[in-house]
Amino acid sequence: VTPTPLATTLPLDTTQNNSLVADVSAKWNTLNGVRISVSSANAGQLQHDSVATSVISYTLQAGAQNINLSSPQDFDFPIAGPQSGSQALGINYTGISYDLLLEGDYTDTVTFTISAL
Repeated sequence: VTPTPLATTLPLDTTQNNSLVADVSAKWNTLNGVRISVSSANAGQLQHDSVATSVISYTLQAGAQNINLSSPQDFDFPIAGPQSGSQALGINYTGISYDLLLEGDYTDTVTFTISAL
């Protein structure tokens, strides 16, 4: 996963629609393909660094696929290897006026896991 500069400087007051935050690449050499699992430490929310109740809900987008991270998501690619692929990853959220946000950082950690099918 290669993040873009936007990934660390999101303008929280500006609505984002499939704005590029990362490029995801995978390579595999399995007989039955792979499963790519995507999970969020904060269940699809950018969370304030010290006030856990101050959050901004978001989804990720891979092509036309909207990825809701309120729970872990699995994506199966039943294609025998060797294979490789990449996908641009966008973010979607509704901007919130700065006067309604607490000062500080809002973060989440998204984990990608690849495993053989």
